[in-house]
Amino acid sequence: MKKQQRVVVDDREKPSGIPDMLSALGLRVDYRRLNVGDYIITPDTAVERKTLPDLVSSIYDSRIFRQAEELSSSYSRAIILVEGNMKKIRELTNNPRVVYGAIASLIMNFRMSVINTSTPNETAVVISSFLNHSLVERKGASMSFPKPRKSSESPLQQRYIVSALPGIGEKLAQKLLMNFGSPRNIFTATVGDLARVVGRSRATKIKNVLELESTEYDRKLQAKLTNDQ
Repeated sequence: MKKQQRVVVDDREKPSGIPDMLSALGLRVDYRRLNVGDYIITPDTAVERKTLPDLVSSIYDSRIFRQAEELSSSYSRAIILVEGNMKKIRELTNNPRVVYGAIASLIMNFRMSVINTSTPNETAVVISSFLNHSLVERKGASMSFPKPRKSSESPLQQRYIVSALPGIGEKLAQKLLMNFGSPRNIFTATVGDLARVVGRSRATKIKNVLELESTEYDRKLQAKLTNDQ
């Protein structure tokens, strides 16, 4: 008789309905309170599931990078699964480049797989497929539940955040950080201070983008992100 496949699920995922869908697909679902990841597929494979609004929110507060570091340091195969219609990114942020840049950073810098699904049902099917195609021999193997590793924002992450500003690439991001010391100091600098490093035109564009965060539109956007989490 074929042994029932097992997936370990963070108990906070219950409201999503995905664990019930996995059970309906014939999988054995074991609930735990996981410190890292939402679904442990095999002892060396874990999935972090994010709805699209949560992904955007976690990029702006840098939470996604801490989670990526914990996942990639704890599992040799770490997967970020983004659930939602990617075409709606423009409804969640007025700077989609930040989101796509963060996804590129997860893939290139953290060596993570990033997969998009449209619905919770698709998510369940994808997770089930991971199990069906696992190359890991699981007989006698125990699931691992690592504790999150303490981490601080790395220079790489700082450069990524700054390089997402309009007209700023990797080289200018590094130059700004060398002059101002931190992303916070860059974001609070005056146009005149920024202009001395990147020129008046770029400085004005940067300030215009940063000041958009205080508009009524963005306050409503932040409220939407919070409510959708």
